Parts: sequence; structure tokens; C-alpha cells
Amino acid sequence: NLAATNIVFVWGEPLMYEQIDEVVASVDKDRSITTLFTNGFFLSEKVESLSRAWLDTIAISIDHYNLKIHDLKRKLPWLSTKIREWLIEAKKYDFTLVMSVCLFEWDYKELPKYMDLAKELGFHEVIIFPAFPSWRLSWKDLEPKEESFWKLKKLIDTYNANPEFPGIYWYSWISSNFSLGCQGGKKYIYISPYGD
Repeated sequence: NLAATNIVFVWGEPLMYEQIDEVVASVDKDRSITTLFTNGFFLSEKVESLSRAWLDTIAISIDHYNLKIHDLKRKLPWLSTKIREWLIEAKKYDFTLVMSVCLFEWDYKELPKYMDLAKELGFHEVIIFPAFPSWRLSWKDLEPKEESFWKLKKLIDTYNANPEFPGIYWYSWISSNFSLGCQGGKKYIYISPYGD
């Protein structure tokens, strides 16, 4: 009824909600597509029911291009192994598989390592969200650098022109005044892990 074109299931871990497949199935697929962000922990047991519910896109959050460091950050030493196993299983279904990454613009030099990982694991797309500084990064130079923004843009354009790699959706570009500008013209619905 709200005419949202993309229903996004985020916040915490949506797959902790036991009826998530029923919620996904309730979306009118003639009007909207569905995207679910997850850490991959529960995917193996949910992949078949999510496919039956006609979930369109699954985005897995990756915290570091070195998966051992990713697991260390998540405090789950076996999580990346589960993600690898699940990706093999997921390719039997018709999902768009996305690797979701938070990246500081000044760390654009790390992007090739993330792209190599995305290619290795067989993701279809990479979503880059801007990482935001916190007090733990007080030792870093946090002033925004316009040159970093444009260097990252140039690097992303290079990858998007290369069919051997997944495509990249860069949120900092999409939300900037160089692209779509104000996000107020879009309609979003966010579903919490509790179904709210």
C-alpha cells in the first residue's frame, strides 16, 4: 500500500526472526523486490525457505577482506567457513548474491582486495557503504579528503567496466549531489529482526 519498490530486511540479524520467510513471502512480488542483509550465521538452514518465499537479494556483511580477521571481528572463528559453504548452496537458487562492505573513503586502496574476495567467492555484486569514524579512530586523520572520494570513484568505475568482476554499488556516490542527490525522493521500508 505504501508503494515501496524495495523491501529491505535489516537491523541486527533478520534471520533470528523465525517467521522471516513468511514475512518475505507476504510481499507482493509484482510491486516490490526484497533484499535481506545478514551475517550468514543462519543462512544454511534458511536458504531453501527463503527461495520458496521468492527473496530476491541476499547481502552478506563482510568486515575484512582477510576472512580470518573478519571472523576475529565477529568473534566467530568458523563464520567465514559457513559463509563459503552457504554460497555454494545458494548458487542452486535464483538469488542475487551481494557482498556488503563498510569502507572509509581514504582506505580506497583496500578495494582491490575486497574485489578479489568477491570474485573468488562468486558474489554477483558488491555494495560499499561509507564507514563512519568513532572515538576509537581518534588517532587517524579523519578530515574528509575530496581527492580520496574521486580516487575511489575512478577505481570503482574501472571495476564496473570489467566483466570479470562483480558490479559495485557505491552508496557514497548514489547519495551524493553528483548522482541522485537527496534520498527524500525514495521510499524505503525497513523490517527489524522482530518483524517491526
